[in-house]
Amino acid sequence: MECTLDLGYTVEKFQEGLYFWEKVPGMPMCKSIIVTGLKTGVKFKFRVMAENIYGIGEPLETDFPVLVKNRFGELMLFF
Repeated sequence: MECTLDLGYTVEKFQEGLYFWEKVPGMPMCKSIIVTGLKTGVKFKFRVMAENIYGIGEPLETDFPVLVKNRFGELMLFF
């Protein structure tokens, strides 16, 4: 699918041990995003929701938590 201006995505993260979803800054217009500011050694789950003129779609969530190992606290997500 091509990137279009009428379809965007909302990405949220869920840090293991906390009880809430937090929106990842920015709104990717294509199918990837670099998530920064993650704590090394901490597990996160992610969910993505498509967004267009009709509203926000149902979330698609990772099956398992992702362990952050990058020393820069960044993770590239592809969806």
